[in-house]
Amino acid sequence: MNTPVTLPIFMHTAETASMNKCGIDIDMADCEVRDLVFFNINAISAYTDDRYDLPSPFSEVHANGSEYICALSIDKLKAKLGVDKL
Repeated sequence: MNTPVTLPIFMHTAETASMNKCGIDIDMADCEVRDLVFFNINAISAYTDDRYDLPSPFSEVHANGSEYICALSIDKLKAKLGVDKL
């Protein structure tokens, strides 16, 4: 990927971060969505969680050793990144 891309990424709110610290299982849909600009993406994948039927409404972005949950389905993410054109 040579061009930076802005993606909607789930971020913990104070409430979800607190619940997560206490070991309470949270739903990604309870988190806040913020735009993050990525300059390097190593891989993408479908988000898997037992709460969601496949195909999942979300995807995962793997960048520089970190994983991010994206508010786009894997098909929409692939289209945004131009992966379908390869």
